Amino acid sequence: MSSFVPHAFYIAPSSVSTSVIVFTFAYTTPCWTKVRFNFWASATNEVQVGHFGARNLNILSNTAEVSTSLKTAFGSKDKPVVRVFINGYMADSNGVQIAVSPSNLQNTQLSIKVMFGSTTNINNVWLSYVAFSPSTASFAAFGGSF
Repeated sequence: MSSFVPHAFYIAPSSVSTSVIVFTFAYTTPCWTKVRFNFWASATNEVQVGHFGARNLNILSNTAEVSTSLKTAFGSKDKPVVRVFINGYMADSNGVQIAVSPSNLQNTQLSIKVMFGSTTNINNVWLSYVAFSPSTASFAAFGGSF
């Protein structure tokens, strides 16, 4: 925590068993009274989930591109659904405007676009993702964003 800047937090799974997930929640100067978060855990190979940190972002025009690798590539006829979530950030600014979206998936390489407000100064971000193909999944899936 000593390396965190004044406005920072992250949450990530620290251990996973068949019945318990323990999360690490680290933060500086709390500015909230309670925290809610969502998670997706899956034991099926139909769904790929993961998390990672991107440090020392190369920000151009309030945007940075970061990437990570999926465990396996989707088939050529699959049309995978990929969702990306913010798990944390380190900000040198008081106001924070940040959004993320998947921008490209080639084989196992997932690229993510991180967008910032004009006065937001973020140098590290922690992200998670979920990816699956509705055409080959054994479950019904619906989703979207607005």
